[in-house]
Amino acid sequence: MKANLETVQPVLMSRDVSASMGFFEELGFTLEGQDVADYPKYARMCRDNVEIHFSGMTRKSGTIQMIARHTGSWYKVSKSYTANSRKAACPT
Repeated sequence: MKANLETVQPVLMSRDVSASMGFFEELGFTLEGQDVADYPKYARMCRDNVEIHFSGMTRKSGTIQMIARHTGSWYKVSKSYTANSRKAACPT
């Protein structure tokens, strides 16, 4: 079966997760979850069909979560791309 990518969820690095939550709440996002109530280091927010995550500054760059069906075939595609990633740009 062909790998079907359903959604991508960015994980944004934040120096202050609470402040980021407040900003995105003003943009109409709602809080769906956070690791702890006081001074969270991780949170998930949604608006319409968009989901974003915030993570405390434990890394120097962000990341994404890719949600896919038929993960066996998706694994083969991603493994092949990883092996050739130094040679080519993102495949279309």
